[in-house]
Amino acid sequence: MLKNNKKGVSLVIAIVILSVLLAAALGLGTIILFQARVIKEAGDSVVAFCAADSGVEDALYRIYVQNENLPFNVSSCFPENTRICYQINAYSGSDTHCPPNTHIFCLNSIGSFLSIRRAIQTRY
Repeated sequence: MLKNNKKGVSLVIAIVILSVLLAAALGLGTIILFQARVIKEAGDSVVAFCAADSGVEDALYRIYVQNENLPFNVSSCFPENTRICYQINAYSGSDTHCPPNTHIFCLNSIGSFLSIRRAIQTRY
């Protein structure tokens, strides 16, 4: 005669339910960490783009206010304790570094923050 032993069934069900909950929690945690990293990198990208934009403004100031001669290259970091930098390359319109149909001059500005780099190219 077989004995119907139900004592271990509730333990097995509890272990299965806990395993499913643990797997769901780990999966959700992984997704949240990945999204947090993506958001941080997007913020770093904005900072690098703003640094490149500052480089364009610096170049325009040098050209129109300080009457600096083309071509010129400038690198700068600001403020000194951060890693926000830009590099400007300014060329006259007839230079081979400029795209076709550039009338006066072109500017290439590369902004960087941490490991992110963003570039802006303008022509006038």
